[in-house]
Amino acid sequence: LGHEGAGVVEAVGPGVGHVGPGDHVALSTLANCGTCAQCDRGRPTMCRKAIGRPGRPFSRGGKPLFQFASN
Repeated sequence: LGHEGAGVVEAVGPGVGHVGPGDHVALSTLANCGTCAQCDRGRPTMCRKAIGRPGRPFSRGGKPLFQFASN
């Protein structure tokens, strides 16, 4: 990991079902939309609607570069 935080979930509030105590998690400073084609494919780092990202994460001349590994 680089600038992301990581940890183990200790407790969750009511209605939380996607993580639970003991789960290992990595935190991101970006909030992906969760509804676009990239998010549906399990590639949230490629989300064009992500909150907190001013533009494409890696680009040259306005065209996206895909030279990095995704989750």
